Amino acid sequence: MPSTYQIQHRSQLLNALWFYQDRNGYIPDHAVADLARQLNVSRVEIEGVISFYHFFLRKPGGKHQIYLNNSILTKFAGFSKIREAFETATGARLGQVDPTGTFGFFETACIGLSDQEPAALIDLHPFVKLTPQKVHQIVQNLKAGLSVEAICDQPVTNIQYFPPDGRTVFFRPYQEGVALRRALVIGPEAVLEELKKAKLLGMGGAFFPVHLKWQSCREQNSIEKYIVCNADEGEPGTFKDRVLMQTIPGLLL
Repeated sequence: MPSTYQIQHRSQLLNALWFYQDRNGYIPDHAVADLARQLNVSRVEIEGVISFYHFFLRKPGGKHQIYLNNSILTKFAGFSKIREAFETATGARLGQVDPTGTFGFFETACIGLSDQEPAALIDLHPFVKLTPQKVHQIVQNLKAGLSVEAICDQPVTNIQYFPPDGRTVFFRPYQEGVALRRALVIGPEAVLEELKKAKLLGMGGAFFPVHLKWQSCREQNSIEKYIVCNADEGEPGTFKDRVLMQTIPGLLL
């Protein structure tokens, strides 16, 4: 495995940062300096990207990195007790690594498991519906040498919470392909008109009209067109994107 990452363009920066983190367990100073030199930018710019992404480390973490979700839903579901349980079981205070270097314990924002709180990521694997007893068992298993992959939680179903009857829209029966078949029948212009009448807006924060996005894409002459899907789980209680991609990814198209 090469010791340095040969970067050709700024668009490769995240790949380069993951290269160094995977190799070292963190991103060392020499990596920051080397990437800045190759891209002909200041180290501050590289540091800015690193600091924006929560899972990048600038100093050695633990052999196992624990990230406890700190969203408001977790707070209501017993965040303090789970935090204390992790601190007791691992010997690592929140925001620190334990003296043996085995466990790093940190908090993080919403991880897309709002229906299964309290939840945490350990080495980026999900652990859900945590209790103090479950936390101690998890840590005990890791100390005994069990792999994170073997003991992490893989949800049996995709949604662990259902609202009372009559108060849901998205859980109604869904017939795959109906909307697509109708779109093919009525044609592109009618589809755009339907979107315009519906006043459907993007949910990225700017609330940009969807029909304008689609129309702009349709008017491009290029044969190749790309869909960029930003799976946003950053708002407390929001995990719709994760469910969509797990169950019916065709809806993204």
